[in-house]
Amino acid sequence: MPNFCASSCANYIVTASDNVTIRTGALLGWHGGATQPFYSTLMVNSSWLAKIQLFFSDADEEQSMSDFVDKWQKEEEIFFDLVGVNQAVTILGMMPGLKEQRELSLYSYDPETLNRLGLNITFKGGEQTLFSREGIKSVQIFTLSSDKLDSLLILHKKRMNNNKEKLATLFTNKVNQTS
Repeated sequence: MPNFCASSCANYIVTASDNVTIRTGALLGWHGGATQPFYSTLMVNSSWLAKIQLFFSDADEEQSMSDFVDKWQKEEEIFFDLVGVNQAVTILGMMPGLKEQRELSLYSYDPETLNRLGLNITFKGGEQTLFSREGIKSVQIFTLSSDKLDSLLILHKKRMNNNKEKLATLFTNKVNQTS
């Protein structure tokens, strides 16, 4: 990776690659993913086109967004299972215990944590770049012990399972209402 990879690039391109080399001076960072609503509000700015489509349809915007997020979560879970990377890589920096330490919107992890999450990333020059080419600190690196990472992953798995139970209950209620 020559310059900058964050957001969807980090979530889906870096994680889908077997081996990634980050050049000296290049930035790598995450700031959320499909399970982000478990820990933070999902900032969505509906475009004027989407609002017009909703106006002329029977859908309500809140339900459409909920359906979109549910579908995104399911598809992202399948993707991460296929690539063999822990999906939590996208949101660990948003979780309780790290969220309070965050100073920047982009975050990454030390090489050992990245490896434990299923990523094979090499940093040319040996270390991740924290600063943009303009000298602005742009990425915060979290160094997580095995115990800390394990506790965060257990918490995340519980939240995911609770969400699946809620979705199953909602589906069952909708089916019963239409019967």
